[in-house]
Amino acid sequence: MCHVSSSYKDECSDLGFQLLQLMETYGSVLHPDVRAKIYQCLILMRNKNLVDPLILIKLSFKLIVIQDKSLRVAIGDYILNDIKTINMNKTNEKINKQIQALLFDIVSEDTSVAARKSVEILSDLYRKKIWTDARTVNVLACACTSKSSRVLVSAISFFLGIDVKMMEDEDEDMKSQLTEINYHEHSKKTKKRLRQVKRQQDRNKKVQRDKQGAKILTPLFPAIQLINNPQSLAEKLLARLRQSGEKFEVRLLCMNFVSRLIGCHELILLGFYR
Repeated sequence: MCHVSSSYKDECSDLGFQLLQLMETYGSVLHPDVRAKIYQCLILMRNKNLVDPLILIKLSFKLIVIQDKSLRVAIGDYILNDIKTINMNKTNEKINKQIQALLFDIVSEDTSVAARKSVEILSDLYRKKIWTDARTVNVLACACTSKSSRVLVSAISFFLGIDVKMMEDEDEDMKSQLTEINYHEHSKKTKKRLRQVKRQQDRNKKVQRDKQGAKILTPLFPAIQLINNPQSLAEKLLARLRQSGEKFEVRLLCMNFVSRLIGCHELILLGFYR
């Protein structure tokens, strides 16, 4: 029915709503195989524009707390791909703001599993250069003050390592675009083969020049620079360091992030040096 729903819109007008209601009411008690198939049907109807993306994303975060690893993977892949599709040809500010507001609420409510998945999705969207705006960065900054240590570590790790990861991705893209040059080392040297080698070398040089030019036009700005209120964030993290009994590794990560905030935004935080 979901496959043909776009051709029989009148007959299937309530199908999406019924499936959404079924998953919202009985999602946690359904058999995993049945639950997975219904979720696939909803994604199929979403791809046919028969289900509102925001409603399905809200449902996805309700389902993510269910102890079902394959479902969580499917939810993460769907949300990432759907947001990527929405912004493929043109940035859809209206839907982006609604989804970002939803993710901000999830992070603020501090439901550990949903909040951690939200941080992972936002990190991937930033890394893939789909959402690199200040709103996204500040939702992640909010996650840095989460009561859950796992959410906090994920968010801080994003700020400390995202630039290196994005540069690695660019290098990988460049390598994939470069053709492997066949030098004909074990073949007879002919003028035709020399011309082929020269063309391949010229093409690789052009790809590298174009990539370098793109880097100059679109430089990578560290996400940490887009944080709206770094002073307040640094003070909250410092207060948490003094009061909490976190693991040594977590405390060290927080100190690293606070020192990065101080250096990047030229903050005055005398308590950090005591």
